[in-house]
Parts: sequence; structure tokens; C-alpha cells
Amino acid sequence: MISWCLGVLVVKAFAGRDCCCDVHNPPYHVHAVLYCELYAGVSVRDRRVVERLERDFGSARRILVPNLNDWTQAGKVLARLAAAYGYERIGQARLSNDALIAMSAARQGITVITAHERDFARLAQFRPFLWEVRSARTT
Repeated sequence: MISWCLGVLVVKAFAGRDCCCDVHNPPYHVHAVLYCELYAGVSVRDRRVVERLERDFGSARRILVPNLNDWTQAGKVLARLAAAYGYERIGQARLSNDALIAMSAARQGITVITAHERDFARLAQFRPFLWEVRSARTT
């Protein structure tokens, strides 16, 4: 199973299609935190793409929703990362969504697809999870 963690990849990959994608081939998931990021950053014109994405993945039950343990694990990983790399609160806040995605994916054994290689490599040092790097051009 695979989870997209970078919303722009999702929008670019599925824009212009009647259906966002075949959510079962391969079995893609979208993390719930992405909907906040996508809706916050999408243009009015492209909002329908995000709405279709939400509808299609929701009806296929392919939305990865964090639980309490994911939230607490993300906080612990961010604290360890901050201590190791000297991140201040701003640096931790920037990584909080990525940490939450990583912890949820680790719990479910889902591979994260990302374009944020440095961020996810650092998170993986403190909580192993499956991840791979892809650019928008390779989707």
C-alpha cells in the first residue's frame, strides 16, 4: 500500500481526469492531513480536483487517518529530531505534518511517496517507516 504525502503530486497526477484515479491499482491512500494542506493552497479553479480526490478516496476507504498514538509518536520524534539537529519551534512546526504522515504510515505498513527527501530521511532516523522519493515529473 502507498500513501501520497505531497499534495501537489496528487493534484498534478489526477487533474483533468473524470475520476481521480483507480484507488485500488496500486492501492493508494491519501493521508487526512493532506486535505487541510490541499484546500488551504488550491486555487478556486482547481478546488474541484481536491473535492474529487476526497470523494474518490473517501468512498474507497483509502484515507489514512491518524490516531492518538500517531500524534504522540510524531511529537516524540519531533522532540528527538530537534535535540539532534538543533531545530527550534519553527523547524519543528514545519515538519509536524510530515511527522504525522510518517507515524500513521508506519503503523499501517504503508509506503510514503514524497518529494521531501531530507525531511523524511531525518524522520526515519528516529522512527523507521517505508518511504520513497518521487518528483511530480515521475507520477
